[in-house]
Amino acid sequence: MRTIHRWREQLSGYTPLRDNMFVKLMIVFALISVLTIAVVSYMLYLYLSRSIIGTELDTQKKAIASVSQYLEQRYETTQSFMNSVYRDNRLAQDLVYYLQHSFEDYIRFRLDQSYENLLTNPRQITVTLKQALEDMPELRHILLYSADRQTLHVYSQDREPVIIPTNAARSFIPDVMASEAAAASVPNVWIRRAVPHLEGNLYSFRVPINDPVAMKQIGQLMFYYDAETIGSVVDTSSEGVKGSILVLSPEGDVIYDSSERYYDGRYPYLQAIQSLNEIEELEESAYVTRQPQHQAGFIVAGVAPIREVAESYEGIRRTIIIVSLLSMLVVVLVPSVFVLNVAKRTYKIIRFMRKVEQGNLGARLQDKHKDELGQIANSFNRMLEELSRHIEREYKAEIRQKHAELAALQARINPHFLHNTLEVIRMRAISRGVHDVGEMIYALAMLFRSFVRPDPQLTLTDELENCRLYLELFRIRYQDHFTYEIDYEPRLGELPVARMLIQPVIENYIVHGIRIGQRDNKLNIKATEREGLLTIQVWDNGVGIEKERLEQIQDRLEQSEDKGQSFGLRSVHERIRLLYGNAYGIRMESSPGEGTTVWIQFPAG
Repeated sequence: MRTIHRWREQLSGYTPLRDNMFVKLMIVFALISVLTIAVVSYMLYLYLSRSIIGTELDTQKKAIASVSQYLEQRYETTQSFMNSVYRDNRLAQDLVYYLQHSFEDYIRFRLDQSYENLLTNPRQITVTLKQALEDMPELRHILLYSADRQTLHVYSQDREPVIIPTNAARSFIPDVMASEAAAASVPNVWIRRAVPHLEGNLYSFRVPINDPVAMKQIGQLMFYYDAETIGSVVDTSSEGVKGSILVLSPEGDVIYDSSERYYDGRYPYLQAIQSLNEIEELEESAYVTRQPQHQAGFIVAGVAPIREVAESYEGIRRTIIIVSLLSMLVVVLVPSVFVLNVAKRTYKIIRFMRKVEQGNLGARLQDKHKDELGQIANSFNRMLEELSRHIEREYKAEIRQKHAELAALQARINPHFLHNTLEVIRMRAISRGVHDVGEMIYALAMLFRSFVRPDPQLTLTDELENCRLYLELFRIRYQDHFTYEIDYEPRLGELPVARMLIQPVIENYIVHGIRIGQRDNKLNIKATEREGLLTIQVWDNGVGIEKERLEQIQDRLEQSEDKGQSFGLRSVHERIRLLYGNAYGIRMESSPGEGTTVWIQFPAG
């Protein structure tokens, strides 16, 4: 951290933090990284939490499905028992008689039956009820209610059957039994008062008893089951169920409550349980899972408080937070160290540039890296080296230019004196009658005057005029043995050309190509322009050049030495390339005994 602080001080020393590109880059990158990790972590948290909530609710649904199935089986057992009684006519008659008469009359009824009837109908309802209690351990009590006699016949596990009067003068049980309530219920207060040993958490399924002959209701059959057996079903079907499992009667009486908080009363949030919302406000916000009501009318629901379900993914939430914070720390610190290193190298280059601005051209950057900054450092070093060489060249060139200007000033006096002297000689020759010598001296004087002009460029007309003066000297010298011709379009006369561009070619012909002793020596100069290129063709009918010699000349044209043979042609060729580029220059063709053609080509204008 101290290193980062020191780098921060160094960076802030060069550029204000608000204008520091690297600080902005780190801040932007850090914000993007932190926001990205935060959003991804939050989305992951939502996905995992919803997945865990879904798993918990599925576990709860599995539990309530098992409870619902168990209760349906108990209800079907009650219905099946009553249907089996109806299918057995003798047993049905025995039940009807049992409910409509006193127990003493029923015993006498059984004793009065003939031995043959006892053999054909050995079953009686009391025995059948006791057998049902023995066959089903979870069945605690069976109650038979006689509507005609207003009595309760109670059969219990490990107890003898009892008959309890319940007439309307002492109890509300007849009213309760006469009501058309749902099949599923819990023992109401009147039944518990009437049956003292009806203890514990019980629930019942009630089936009306009808007289098969008279087709009227004569009583009720109630099977009372132990509610704790529902808990064993919950524990067996699903482990770790969050919240509580509730079984309610249609009126809201609590048949079973796994939390054991709402027994012996109505469930206070029945309306919320019967709604279709996934989340309801009970004692606290909770997920409510419901099982559709059945024919018996009982309601099975699961209540899982949001707080309790949230504890299931609390560990995942903490893990995501820790991992996210560590990830943010890594994605901020690691790139920051890298960016600070790049910034340090960048400002090292800036410091070096400021030294160069102050005139220290001898300094060099030391950066051995091969990345972009290393390439910039190496390129800057090479630029300094080239700049130093360029400055040295320019400095020396300036010195040479000063010397050249001085020499030119001195040299301008000598040609002027020479021109005046040549004019005196010419006038002397004319006065003596030597007119050809006077013409030659005049031509030479005009050439001198042209040569001492300071302009580096002439027009094509001026250059061709100098060529004419030069050729005129040799025409006078060789009299009728040499002729020349200059041809060009007048519109090309104002095109600028370099000084002494054609004369070296003519001189090369005079020195090497003219046929001494022949009377038909001829030289043609023709200038043409086509597609922006000016071509000057110099043709002669001289001795020509051998093939090998021509190749040597062509090779020497590409050399830059300032001495040796073909210096004139090479200087013309090199000057053209310097002025116009390597695509232009001199091209030659020659045949021994037939003459030579030279093309000088460069851009027009």
